[in-house]
Formats: sequence, C-alpha cells, structure tokens
Amino acid sequence: MEARSVEEIPTGHGWQYEPKWDGFRCIAFRDCEEIYLQSKAGQPLGRYFPDIVAALARLPEQQLVLDGELVVPVSGSLSFAFRN
Repeated sequence: MEARSVEEIPTGHGWQYEPKWDGFRCIAFRDCEEIYLQSKAGQPLGRYFPDIVAALARLPEQQLVLDGELVVPVSGSLSFAFRN
C-alpha cells in the first residue's frame, strides 16, 4: 500500500500506527547461492549494501523473498540520505 497525504491522522477502532523509516525500499531474493537486492523500481542495490547480501548468505533458508526498508546507521543514529 502506498502512503498518501491527509490533513489528519485517522482515529478509531482498527487503526494501528508504526514509524515510517524513510530509507531504501528493498526486495531481496535468494535462490541457493544467488542473492539479489533490488529497489522498488527494479534497480539493483546489492553493490550499495554488501553487508546485507552477506547477512542473507548466512541464513539457513536457501530460497526466500524479503520485502523491507533498509536504513543506514551513521554515528549511532539512522541516516536516510545515501552517501557513496
């Protein structure tokens, strides 16, 4: 679901909220030894996040798809602007 701008946050029964970390939307694919990270737009991300590729390689699951947000820790806090 895509976020949309509203004047007020909805309230009432059935609504739940969580922080939106404005990082990098990433879909990770693993098929045995092949691991691929891609952006929401389909662009490759693996070269920017080799530590994530390495962490996925250590998982016992040989086939998986993960969809999530990557954030970058800088000096003990989270950075939302990627720096090469």
